[in-house]
Amino acid sequence: MKLTPYKIESSVRNYESRYILDAILLDVEQKVLVATDGHQLAVVPAEPEKYDTTGIIPSKAFRMAREAQRRVPKKMRSKNPVTLSVNGRVTIRSKYNDEAISVSRGKGQFPKWREAIEKFEGAPDAIIDIELLKKAIGSITDNTSHTSGMFAIWINKESSPTQKSILLSPAYGTKDRFALLMPARQTEPIDAAEILKAVRP
Repeated sequence: MKLTPYKIESSVRNYESRYILDAILLDVEQKVLVATDGHQLAVVPAEPEKYDTTGIIPSKAFRMAREAQRRVPKKMRSKNPVTLSVNGRVTIRSKYNDEAISVSRGKGQFPKWREAIEKFEGAPDAIIDIELLKKAIGSITDNTSHTSGMFAIWINKESSPTQKSILLSPAYGTKDRFALLMPARQTEPIDAAEILKAVRP
């Protein structure tokens, strides 16, 4: 498969006792890559090739593939994509540099990730501008506690379905700080069923 432009390996975590959470699932039939660290989960499209097979890929294979990609001049990358051949092993190939590196595929049962998405349907509860969210969080974070990255979120249920404001506050410690994200207008309809249809049975 072609190396995905999405950094799916960012969603894993290096657990010595749980190897499977440091691996990415390639689902050839659904044409997706899935990764989780047990707290969050990401699914992105994949482009498997004829002999690729479903199973797990260690995250280090993606890191190695990105390193190989960085050695290809940017203007040459579209014609010389880095690929990962995924069958008995994972072989990373860079046609431009005539490189081929093989790593073990690893073993284990990937979490039943589809169960986590079964209940979602309909229009979104809110539209969030991620840059505004980062700005708001930065404004009320003091970084003095290991829980400083934990926030409580409330969505204004009284506002229009496509223009809901969001209140957030540190989940722990003093309750004297908060931020409010003003409504972001939804420019086109989005339905969870449409997003998830490719991976639902």
